[in-house]
Amino acid sequence: LIAQIWLQKARKRRVFTQAIAAIIEKRKENHCSSCSRTLGTCKTLTAGLAWNGSFDPYAIDSLIKLFEDNYSPGESSPSLWKAFFRENARYSTICNVCLDQMEQQKLHKNVRHVGAGVVTRPGDISSDDESDDQVLFDPVIVERSSDEGRMMKKWLKAARVKVGGNFPRKSAMEQTDRYLDRMKLRRKPTKKAI
Repeated sequence: LIAQIWLQKARKRRVFTQAIAAIIEKRKENHCSSCSRTLGTCKTLTAGLAWNGSFDPYAIDSLIKLFEDNYSPGESSPSLWKAFFRENARYSTICNVCLDQMEQQKLHKNVRHVGAGVVTRPGDISSDDESDDQVLFDPVIVERSSDEGRMMKKWLKAARVKVGGNFPRKSAMEQTDRYLDRMKLRRKPTKKAI
């Protein structure tokens, strides 16, 4: 049911966008609305819609929502849509430079660093050494030449590049040695009382 509703909305958006594409293209100006560049100083000029006074590639969605609020969600008459669009649409022309800047800002805005803004308390962080009553799993051995091994190596390399610095770190080698010691102790046969 949800998929059908989504599909109907997508079809409606496509039909409505095709119906008004020529109207938007006729409103194309010979300079950028943001920076006033002309075709001589930029590569391309693109006609589009404005929302809240500036170019917005998703303004069509807001206009469709407004159309559905004024009429009904089931209304899909192209002529009624065109009349509504002509009355309510605001146009903007944007150059490729401003469009690229807008995309870059959107990329940087949506970045959320892991753990950013989260305050940790001393009790929130635990160490593997504190608890011996954990469920211990057998080590998984992955061949480096296998598909999984190559994939894990690629992930590890990407993580190291993101973190930066020299690898392997001294603390990591110490942790690995402690882990291997624990595994050896676990594997030693224990004498059972008879």
